[in-house]
Amino acid sequence: MPIEDPMMQGQPQGDPNMPPPGAQQQPQPGQPQRPPQEEGQSAPGDDELSEGVIAEAEKGMAAVGKALYRDEAMSDKILAMVSPEEGQTVGTTAQAAIMLVTEMDKQMDLDEEAIASVTVFAADRLMELVEADGRNNIQYSDMQAKQVIMTTMEGILMAYGTTPEDSKQVADALGEGEVAEHQKTYEETLNG
Repeated sequence: MPIEDPMMQGQPQGDPNMPPPGAQQQPQPGQPQRPPQEEGQSAPGDDELSEGVIAEAEKGMAAVGKALYRDEAMSDKILAMVSPEEGQTVGTTAQAAIMLVTEMDKQMDLDEEAIASVTVFAADRLMELVEADGRNNIQYSDMQAKQVIMTTMEGILMAYGTTPEDSKQVADALGEGEVAEHQKTYEETLNG
């Protein structure tokens, strides 16, 4: 009997910290206020996802929950990929999460903007399932959980063909100082 997914409970769930699509956010005291936008317009620098991308991410998250918590054969296959051996747990968990996301995407053809949200959700739910399963007595530390998510995201970027040119464009947009700061944080987190 598969373990019940406490986050899904049969329904696709969005990020509980995000307002529902179309909700008005109240400005925080001391924060600059943006001028109101016309319906369908976005402000410069506005990185909120569209309702369509949110719906697509929720659809992907529901499929991940179903694969991990309701499809016993699939969850057993994924759990078998995770090694309890010291030094291998993070990498094998990330590989299992990458396989899960890419297989779901092959079946569903998810919007590429939804893949990152689905990937983080899949890695998180997979770690939760591994810990609850108990067969291998694996418990992820906070650092290992961060490493799993970062390694999974890195693997998804590689799986979806992010090119060196794509990376250079992002680095150029961020600037040298910010790239160096992110690189330092990444290395510190990855190396513990």
